Amino acid sequence: LTAGLPTRVHTMVGVRERPSVIINRLDVGSRSRKSVRAPALPFNTEGIDGILGIDWLSGQRLILDFAAKTLEITRSRSETSVEGRVLVPARRRMGQLTIVDADLNGQRISAMIDSGSQVTICNRPLRDLVVAQEVRRGESVTHEKIGLETLASESFTGEMLYLPFIRLGGLRLGNVPVAYADMHIFDIWDLNKSPAVVLGMDLLSQFDAVSMDFGRSNVRFDITESQRKRL
Repeated sequence: LTAGLPTRVHTMVGVRERPSVIINRLDVGSRSRKSVRAPALPFNTEGIDGILGIDWLSGQRLILDFAAKTLEITRSRSETSVEGRVLVPARRRMGQLTIVDADLNGQRISAMIDSGSQVTICNRPLRDLVVAQEVRRGESVTHEKIGLETLASESFTGEMLYLPFIRLGGLRLGNVPVAYADMHIFDIWDLNKSPAVVLGMDLLSQFDAVSMDFGRSNVRFDITESQRKRL
């Protein structure tokens, strides 16, 4: 591919200058774009040729159907909550969707959706909130250290926590595993001073399907049969 100008790439841990290439034409389903400038990242995972960014999804609807093992990008469309499907309003922040109505045991938090993250990650204020709740319950919890890696193959360390209860709109989830790491992305998204969590694929894949509408700013969760019994 034709070389482009170097570009700044923001990852979980910081900002790096990376070489870029020019893709003359990129087709994904029925959508086509020309002269796409893409940073070249040193992927360690075999079989990955590239990653579609939020810029590709602008005004579109991304459906991750875990039950059918399919991924679909369609036009934005109007939806409502029905039996087995919960529609949660969101707002756009740096291209990402952040759920508007979310809390941890009654404490308001920000919950951002990131289908590019394999694990769910929280910031320091949310970690401090969880630890304070553990202390009030008289619990002495040792948080396991875990190794993580960015898409650009940068290694970093996280701390495994469990959220006893989190509410996302009409959804109520318990014992949610999250990795705490004081990450660069929270600074970029201006989410470093209040409790925030980035919902990754580990949590999203617990549903039958998750639909993210970037045109209408909402997220739809298709609830599994076992989840319905717990609600």
